[in-house]
Amino acid sequence: MITVSFPSRSRGKMVQAVRRASETSGLILCADDKAKKRFIELAAKLNLIIREPMTMEELKQQQVLNTNKEDNSMRKIEFRGKNLHYVVIEKEAYFDYSMIMTTVKKRIKAGKWIYGSLLLRGDKAFIEFAETVKAPDSRNDDEVVYFLVEVDPKTVGQYTGLKDSKDVKLFERDIVSYCVELPNGASGLTYRSLGRGVVVWADYKPAFGIDSKPTSSIKTALLPLRDRDDERNYVEVIGNLTDNPELLEVKQ
Repeated sequence: MITVSFPSRSRGKMVQAVRRASETSGLILCADDKAKKRFIELAAKLNLIIREPMTMEELKQQQVLNTNKEDNSMRKIEFRGKNLHYVVIEKEAYFDYSMIMTTVKKRIKAGKWIYGSLLLRGDKAFIEFAETVKAPDSRNDDEVVYFLVEVDPKTVGQYTGLKDSKDVKLFERDIVSYCVELPNGASGLTYRSLGRGVVVWADYKPAFGIDSKPTSSIKTALLPLRDRDDERNYVEVIGNLTDNPELLEVKQ
């Protein structure tokens, strides 16, 4: 954890702290909102990518939330995006007791889907993911190293927290085939709607749903997105807008 307290008498120490923060994957903790604002502004001036800092008060509130909620009841926050360039990344894991330094090298091809946490920097998007390095012996704990990869912003989508009827994760921008049960007005009856659509986020709800007419200029209400355990509704991922846009083409 990096702890930063602004204002500081030394600008050099401020710059040093921000540079350290750009190299860590841990929590960046600022004393208050003013310190947090100055920290972010300085990182922008130095053109450095950092995690969103937290204030002491925000950390306390987060700890309270974590205490009051069971881990299995919280939706996993995950994003995906396509890697822009071929990259080779090296990270080092140090095991104290054995005094061993292990180098982890990853080669990632352009166009590969990357899954993890989303970081935004101006008009650029990055996804960070973790990998566990096994300890060389029982005296050490396993170490976790983090990799940061630039992805195409147009391909970024968030995990909905739900899975389709075949236990596949449903992401924003997925193309799905569906059969959902909907109410038929005030009659109390229901009908089934079948077709293809795109998983999208609706700000006005706010919630994820299925856009049943993504290629139409006339927008309709989103269809509900159901979990795989709902037997009355069927949703299956058949592609996504990046790799398979042709799946939405209307056959003549």
